[in-house]
Amino acid sequence: MTSASEKLNQVWSEFQKAGITDDLSVIEYIARFLLEESNSIVASSSDSKAQSIVPHDPEKFPSEKAIPKRPPSDLNIDIETIKQYLREAAEQAGDIATLFDRYVLFRLPSMLPGGRYPTPRHITTFLQRIAQVKPSHSMADIACGSGGFLVAQEITVTSPLRVGIDISPEWKRLAWANTRLHGFVPRLLNGNALDSKDLAKVFTDNKFDRILMNPPFGEKIDNKLAESTLGQRVGSRSETALTALALKKLSEGGKAAILVPSGLLFSNNTG
Repeated sequence: MTSASEKLNQVWSEFQKAGITDDLSVIEYIARFLLEESNSIVASSSDSKAQSIVPHDPEKFPSEKAIPKRPPSDLNIDIETIKQYLREAAEQAGDIATLFDRYVLFRLPSMLPGGRYPTPRHITTFLQRIAQVKPSHSMADIACGSGGFLVAQEITVTSPLRVGIDISPEWKRLAWANTRLHGFVPRLLNGNALDSKDLAKVFTDNKFDRILMNPPFGEKIDNKLAESTLGQRVGSRSETALTALALKKLSEGGKAAILVPSGLLFSNNTG
């Protein structure tokens, strides 16, 4: 029987036939198709091909531009064939959410600029365990990428606040798709976690029981902005500033589990 990975090879082949070779774009298009298959998006009135549900909450159902994009209509893509391959792949993976989170996202061949690559899911599970994350905990990931830490937390009807932040609109859209496919929608914000002007009060006015994060390593930041936000000098590297912010945003008695390079702990620089 053909495996989920082999079915995804066929999906990628269909996109390549249409001249789409950028893997991140392919992943976003697949996210859109999977959302349509699961009837989990709100489609604009102009997109008659997409399934839709009636919006009742603008946070859960954002505008069309805030969710994964469909391929341009002028490209010769056999969408129905791709969707059939995706259905078959989902059956092999177990369900649509697992297919996207465990297979599709990891089709990226290498790390993208800014250290962007989905955190391997055995690592998200490990950090969840050592931070002792419970369904009753409020949680944030301030460099959420594809939302792996958010979907790893057990979901209940009464689960409290969960917030994900990413500076990349593309990755924020993928996180929205990932969480939506898993049956819930946290508060996902697109912006610089160190800049309160970029973010909603749901983050700036709250602290969290748990913060889990795999920040980008070695990215240069605005050290003056970071010092203003954090009230201390932290140097100019992203992992240092975001770790300091995570600690600042913890509730009393809260726990953070963060992946960092060894230099963060043992180097002699300002951070």
